[in-house]
Parts: sequence; structure tokens; C-alpha cells
Amino acid sequence: MITSQRSIPEVKEDTPGSCLDERAAKIRTFQELGPPDLVSLTKVLPGGKTPELGTFLYYTGLDNSSSSAVAAHLNQIANTISQEPQAWFGKYKHFKVTKAIYASYDAFSQVDVVVTCHLPGAVSTYVIDGRGEHVQETDRIWLGVFASSVMRSLVTTDDEEEQVNAIVESRALDPFSSPDLAKLFLHAFEELFYEGPNIGCAPEVQTASLVQNYLVDALLKTVELTGLYDEALEILERLRTKEESVVALIVKVLLLKDEEVKAVKALYDGIQKTPRDPELLLIESQFLIKKGKLTLALKSAIDAVNSAPSEFNYWANLSKVYLELGDIEQSLFTLNSCPMAAFKEKYHLKRLLLAPADKVHLPLPNDVTLEDVVALDTNMVAQEHRSIDQALANLPAAKLKTTLAKAYNILTEIVHRTGWEALLKYRARIFVMEEEYRSKSTSQTNIAENGNVNADDGFKQKRLCERWLDNLFMILYDDLKTYTMWQAELIHFQAQRTVYEKLPIEWEYLGMCAFRLHHYKEASVAFQNALETRFAPVCTRNLLKYYLLEAQGLQKQALHSGANGSADQASVESAHQIERKLDNLDNLILELIVKLTAWNHRWYSEFAPYLVKALGTVVEREGLVKVENEISAGYAEETGVAAMMNDYFQFFKLFNRPGADS
Repeated sequence: MITSQRSIPEVKEDTPGSCLDERAAKIRTFQELGPPDLVSLTKVLPGGKTPELGTFLYYTGLDNSSSSAVAAHLNQIANTISQEPQAWFGKYKHFKVTKAIYASYDAFSQVDVVVTCHLPGAVSTYVIDGRGEHVQETDRIWLGVFASSVMRSLVTTDDEEEQVNAIVESRALDPFSSPDLAKLFLHAFEELFYEGPNIGCAPEVQTASLVQNYLVDALLKTVELTGLYDEALEILERLRTKEESVVALIVKVLLLKDEEVKAVKALYDGIQKTPRDPELLLIESQFLIKKGKLTLALKSAIDAVNSAPSEFNYWANLSKVYLELGDIEQSLFTLNSCPMAAFKEKYHLKRLLLAPADKVHLPLPNDVTLEDVVALDTNMVAQEHRSIDQALANLPAAKLKTTLAKAYNILTEIVHRTGWEALLKYRARIFVMEEEYRSKSTSQTNIAENGNVNADDGFKQKRLCERWLDNLFMILYDDLKTYTMWQAELIHFQAQRTVYEKLPIEWEYLGMCAFRLHHYKEASVAFQNALETRFAPVCTRNLLKYYLLEAQGLQKQALHSGANGSADQASVESAHQIERKLDNLDNLILELIVKLTAWNHRWYSEFAPYLVKALGTVVEREGLVKVENEISAGYAEETGVAAMMNDYFQFFKLFNRPGADS
């Protein structure tokens, strides 16, 4: 919710409202969930002697459940601007908003809903399709536009690629500012369930289905954030009476609710009814892996692949099962068989209108003054980028996307266990590279239909290595070489008792390289080194991931220790040590969350599900009262940090999340 102190980004137009005309002309080109919402403002200076000024900005998460909700927000924006002088390209001007227009795309009906507020004055609404024609406004369209807005917010706000390549002239609001809005989305999910496959799916999914699409993804995120498990389960049980595949979603929600017994029963019943349901088999396999039942997990994984041989996720899971079993050859064979969707683009928010830098107004928020974060010198960061070794800056692994990135993660897990030399031996033993095959196959051609090369052309029973996997081996070599050289340099400097110095951006790239290779401790050291010099959002996000993993591991230790039931002194001391480590980690996690929240706030983003979940783990362990007190004690009132974090605290109270009442 915007308050009078919070700034908004704006793009200056040559002609007021022209952004809406350009948007309307492009509706037919919108794909999947469509673009972010658009707000167009017409402003004047008091006295009426100057011409009208047109500006626009983008939104995600704005409450568009009705025209009145949109009008209320538009009025609030107008009041914010009109109440006091606004910073405007270096000068303060006292604008008055005369008209505010909001446009949002309904991905289900493929139309734009447009709400116009004349200030002061009437509110009008119309719906326009891709042909530029007005269509009848219906409750169904309003439900669709609301669901689409929520999906755009939930699908993109945790995407690191989205954060790096952000649309800066954009605001990200919490789509669930009240439990009623979250429940309305659950209702929308039920009403629109059968249309879910029409709006697209994650890029690693080859074909959208009723249980694999963006609508389903948004449902699961909603439930995880809000804890509305029972409401979601009630809806899913109703849908299951007509569509049995919904049982997979029921199982997922039960697992999110931490009700394993009920989840296992639902999983068993579902597989008994539809034994070839690949999503159920995948869930079963992943559950069995966590429980250490690898032989059983393997059977489920194989059955899932046989049920849906064209889907990446099932092959990737099978490769992981073989890896857990220590069967490196089969893990590599399976990885090589993964169907890739390298050219399927991941959904992300896109600008509809070009915004020249000299027309983009990005005022610094004046209500949060965490100086090392909000006042980060971007010129200094740019200079760092120009100063570093470009080979480090351009490591190809960092640019991998979708299924290639997921396949690379499996390959790095393999090399983390085998080492590079052993991996090369495995590769030489089981694969023939495409160039090697071409050079020999001119005189020895006898390949079987399954891709194996017969023993009589001299390749024994090798399999042709897919070109993309061959390329991943080379990319892996670059990462490993970078990491090994870094560690060797570090040891040399330590032996010489000399300080090993790097620019923050160099530490960031080295840390990311180590993180990709599953050397998490070394990665965390690099991120910490970077943050000792200046704030770095990428380092902070990844250091937060590391601390959350550490805390998760300590909690497992604590549970294991408690399950043993031993009361001897050594066990008691061990429990106290774990508790102290968790307390320390919680403090570190809280500090990073505050900094990332301040950074997001500087860029007009008030909603980040990954921060809600991270903060939720601390609140569940420590209790909300203690966390609130630590924030109040740790940051002076004038910094605005406590007020900023209060948005998240109110979210936990509204949805009665674990720890909110203690």
C-alpha cells in the first residue's frame, strides 16, 4: 500500500495517454500471462498556465479485484502526488493529477480491462480485445484479470533473472494485502482451473496440463505463503471428483502443510487409481529419495519416465536417483537422454514501451535511509565491471537458462562427487563425442535405433553424446578452472601471509562460480568478502540462501538429537550448541533480509515471496514479538527500517503464520 512518503517511478510521455494507445495496438501480440499492469497519469501544475504532462509506470500485485478497488488505488496515487511537492528530475514541483488510467491484461480472455478515473469525478471502465474492439464487461473477465495479475506477481517476483534485468519503472505490491484477496484467488483458481493449460507453463514442461501450468504454480505459491491449506484442499477435493489428476496437487499441498501421513495415503490411493500418472510417480520418487529409500525411488522414477518420455523433469529426477545410488554411468546416460527445451523462453515481464533514460524518473525513497544499501554508488559498480577480467565476468555457465541450467546443475552434482578426472574417465568410457563419431563413422557406420554404437565399428557400446551435453562439459571445465585457480591463488597468498584482495564484483563472480559447483562454504566466504566493501544484492541474496541451508541442516540435527531421547550431558551440550548456532544464524539471516528489503524498497518493490518465506523461518523459530523487538533495537527509528519491515510483520499476523502469536 502506498503511503504519502513512498516515491513512485515514472516515465515522461510526449503526449499524455499515448502509452495506452500503444498498449492497445499490441494486445494481439501478448503471450502467456501478458505484460505488467500499466498506470497512466495526466498531471498539471497549479494555475493551469503550463500544458498537461503525461507519465506512466508499471505495476504487479495491485488489487484489481473490482473497478472500485482500482479506483481507490488510483485516487491514492493522485493524493500522494498532490499532497506535497514531488522530486521531478532534480527539482521539486507541486503537481495535481487530473486523470489516472489503469490497464490490466486478462490472460484467459485475452483482453485488456481499462479503468479511468477523472479527478475529481466519475470512474469508467471498458474492455478491449486484440482487434481494438470493445467487448462486454463481465464478472468472468474481472475474475480472469484478477487471477492474471496475481499470477504475474507470483511467477516473477522471485526470479533472479527478473531482478537483474528488472523493469525499473515498475512497482511490485503484495497481491495479498488481506486474507480475502488470497481467498478470492483460490476461488478464481477453482473457476478457471480447466483453462489453466491455455495460459502456459514453466519452460521445463514440454506440454501444459491441468496440473502443470502457471495457474497451478501460483496456487502452490499462494498456499505456501498464506498457509491457507485447508481452503485449498477443500477446493482441490471438489475438483478431484471430476478430474483424478488433481490428487497430485492434493499431495503437494499436504506436504507443504507438513502432513506426511495424509500425503502418503493420498499418494498411495492416487497411484492405485492411476498407476501411470507421471506427476504422482515423480512425487513418490522424490519423497522416497528424502527418506533414503533409493531402490524404491528408482522404480517410481523409471515408471514416471515411461509414462511421460517427452518431459524433462522426469528424466532429470531419474538421473538424480542414479546419482544417489552411486551409479554414475547410468546417471550420465539418463542425463544425456533428457529432452531439452532450450528454445522455450521463460515467462518474464516485458516493457511494452521504450523508455529513454532521459525520460525515466526514479526518485530515491525518502522514508528508508539505510545508507549503505539505498545509496549504493552505481557508477562505482560500473567501474568495477569495466576493471575486471572479462573471462571471469563472462563465464558461460552464468548465462544458462531453463532446462540447460537444470541439466548443468545435475552435471555439477556429479562432478562434485566424482572429481573432474574421474568424470572424464566416465565420459570417455560411455560416450562417443560427435566430432569423434564423424571422423570414424565415414568408414564404420552401424548405429542402432536406440543411439548406441555397435561394438564392431570400434566404439564398443558407447552412446553418442548429445551436442548440448558435450557443450556443458566444456562449460563445466571453465567453471572448474576458474574455481581451482582461485583456490590455488588463495593458498599461495595465505602461505606468504599476504592479504588476498579482490574487487567486490570479482568476489561476487567467484562466489557464484563456487555456488554453481556446490562449494557452498567457499561461496559464502566470497560473498562475505564482497559485502565487507559495499552492498551487493546478488551476494546478499546468495549468502541468504547459504544461511538458510545451514539453518535447515542444524534443525535436522536438532530433530535427530531429540528423536534419540538421550539425556546424557554430552547430548544436552550438543543441543545447546545447536541452539546457539541457530540463534546466531537467525541474526545473520535477519540482517540480510533487512538489507534486501531496503534494496527492493529503493526500487519500489514491496513484495518478495522468497523474503517472506525466509523471514517466516526466523519468526517460526524465534516468535514474531522477539523478531520485532530485535529490529526495533537494531535500527534507529529515523532509518525507517522498522516501519518498512512492519509490512511483512502485518502479513504474518493477517494470515496467522507460525510464530505470529508469540
